[in-house]
Amino acid sequence: MVIYYFLNEKSDIDEKDLLVAKQNSEVYDRDGNHLATLAVDEKRKIITLSDMSKYIPDAYISMEDERFYSHTGFDLQRTASAMFTYITRRGKSSYGASTITQQLIKNITKDDERDWKRKVREITRAINVEKKLSKSQILELYLNLIYMGGQNIHGIALRK
Repeated sequence: MVIYYFLNEKSDIDEKDLLVAKQNSEVYDRDGNHLATLAVDEKRKIITLSDMSKYIPDAYISMEDERFYSHTGFDLQRTASAMFTYITRRGKSSYGASTITQQLIKNITKDDERDWKRKVREITRAINVEKKLSKSQILELYLNLIYMGGQNIHGIALRK
């Protein structure tokens, strides 16, 4: 049944989906004085990995996905460990199994269903994205998309 689902589910992500299109617009007067920040539904400022402190990507990898550079979008060891913890703690777990790439997919697709089908879609999409993008590109996208709290702030550039 799972193999049938894998073969019949649309699991690809379009290139346009991998672009962070939503960004704030800054309004300045003719003298260069900042007048306003116009934001759509998400407040965000896009920055590159090279514009970030080296410690930021390293910290997120350490917290979210310690094997980020060695897996292909899906971390079987982490998933098995999370499932074991979930079962032995009777549904109470202190961590998830999603890799940074899987979290990126969830942020791009806004797919919040809580079932195994979503997880299968997420895994297959993550594997496909890992074939298209470098680890640096994935990490940069992730750090520019993640929800940072507050008043709908997304991406690390606006994190205060």
